[in-house]
Amino acid sequence: VFVIFMMGMLNIYTVDHPARLYNFNILQHNPAFIFSGNWGYQLFNYILGRFVSFEVTMFILSLLGVLILIKSISRYSQLKSEIFALYMLTPFVIDVTQIKNFFAMSIWLYFSYYIVSPPKENSLIKNSIIYILGVFLVGSFHSAFYITLFFVIVPYISIFKSSVIALLAITLGNAIPNLMNILVSTFGNYLPTVVVSKYYAYKAVLNLDIIKTR
Repeated sequence: VFVIFMMGMLNIYTVDHPARLYNFNILQHNPAFIFSGNWGYQLFNYILGRFVSFEVTMFILSLLGVLILIKSISRYSQLKSEIFALYMLTPFVIDVTQIKNFFAMSIWLYFSYYIVSPPKENSLIKNSIIYILGVFLVGSFHSAFYITLFFVIVPYISIFKSSVIALLAITLGNAIPNLMNILVSTFGNYLPTVVVSKYYAYKAVLNLDIIKTR
């Protein structure tokens, strides 16, 4: 209850607020804008926007995120109060403003159970399929989460190998965008203009800097 109250009190205005409000208004006049990116988030905004205001839509999204988070945590531990107390220390500070990231993380945490502690009544393949479908749902709210598809291999390999692969993925995820920036900034004058312009266009679309820091 305290977390829900704080979400409602603090998530009033952020630097992303104007863009989200503009996006919300555009959707009501042009439904095709749903497919401009993060279609799950866009569809959610469009449907609720037919009935309620932007502020109410964001409140409902926050409330659903908290409820899903509670359900997700309960799949791993019965110490929900203790976990939420720790959650308030760091992630909450980000989640209270990054609503899409918060909602996507809550859903991903729910589906991660199928590879971290898979239900024994399901086959390994069935749990993997459920996780993959869950990631596609999560990615529809925040595209950066598509990278978590790689975690589907976790049940198939040892913990040691999983750790090595995870560290390698994190290292590459940080190194590749930095390397690309260095190459373009250093040799940009020697590359065709169309190549440089397309790089920056793709970088903006893929949000490489955001994916790198998540």
